Amino acid sequence: MTLKKRVKMVLTEKSLASPSLMDGCMGSVAYLFSAGNLYGDQLAAQKGVDIICDVFDYYNNQHGDNHKISFGYGITGFCYIVNKFRDNSYLSDLFEDDFLTQIDVVIADFTYRQIDLCSFGFINGAAGNTYYLFKRALYNQSYKAVLENIIQKFADAAIHDKDGLRYSSGDLHKTWTVKGYSSHYNMSLSDGLTGMLLIFTHIYEALGNIANIREIISEGVKFLLGLERPVSFSERNFCFFPTIVSDNRNIRNHKTEFYNSRLGWCIGDLPVAFLLCKAGAVLNELEWAAKGASVAKFTLQRKSLVSTKVDNYAFCHGSAGIASLYKGIYEITGDRDFFTAGYAFWAADLKNNLERAGNTQLGLLNGDLAQLLVYTEHCGIQIESWKDIFLL
Repeated sequence: MTLKKRVKMVLTEKSLASPSLMDGCMGSVAYLFSAGNLYGDQLAAQKGVDIICDVFDYYNNQHGDNHKISFGYGITGFCYIVNKFRDNSYLSDLFEDDFLTQIDVVIADFTYRQIDLCSFGFINGAAGNTYYLFKRALYNQSYKAVLENIIQKFADAAIHDKDGLRYSSGDLHKTWTVKGYSSHYNMSLSDGLTGMLLIFTHIYEALGNIANIREIISEGVKFLLGLERPVSFSERNFCFFPTIVSDNRNIRNHKTEFYNSRLGWCIGDLPVAFLLCKAGAVLNELEWAAKGASVAKFTLQRKSLVSTKVDNYAFCHGSAGIASLYKGIYEITGDRDFFTAGYAFWAADLKNNLERAGNTQLGLLNGDLAQLLVYTEHCGIQIESWKDIFLL
């Protein structure tokens, strides 16, 4: 299938059964509004609005208890996209701001409950809902008080000691208790500490040190840096940082099972490097920024299947997400190596996959849509900003 045909299929593909942002039809809306100039803005916008109306009807016809409230796979993602493209004339005529305000009350209340349940992460937990409410606060100052209360609750829920600050992962409890571990901490971007700290960094950058959020970031980074171990290609130790750590196996014992992550957007060294570069720049912590750049430099050597474990092209743990992280690090550091050996290398890898015969798999996180966005930009075509959906 030619790339041109695959792009056109997005307009004719029926909406997915899932209304979600990450792998459902709200991801198609994000794509259509971001890359509308590929089709003609009016045609793309109308298709996007049609999908939004379908999703609105879906949620409106469901009982409230059946609504999943999460950024990646629930109603929060729907609200995020409506808010993100609120200035588009097609949407501004369709939804008044008080439409979102009514839902936001439910999202905020549920976020408090998620924190109590130790469901902290970005895609499925409290941090993702907080990220959405932060974006709402940029339009409406009254949300700042809500945001301060949520951040204070995050601070109160943290485990904070001499090693730094982290959050117990309630969603991993059953799996890791069976394996004999006690408290366990998810370090990933997608649903762990790295993503949470990145969201807090975005909040700090835009709104300042509300609810003493800088201390949360600083102590969280301290915990992450305390987990670093030596790397060695000869010993196939490719990762500085773990994906999961546990208390009853010393968190600095460098167990292989914790440090065997793939290269990707969701987990591993590359998102940690991006966080350190971003937080280092925003908080003016030069040592963090230098460490992030150093870790990212080492990852540039990881190109083989053995060292990367990359066997697909999707955004979550494939070429599209890796390319985007390298581009983000380049934009922060200005180091061209991250553009040429990182971003350009992995973005070019997408072309053959997108032109391969087969059906279009809609979806941002695990489908073709983010791949199309990354490759479109790689080809020098200007499109609307979209990477904020992935915290970049």
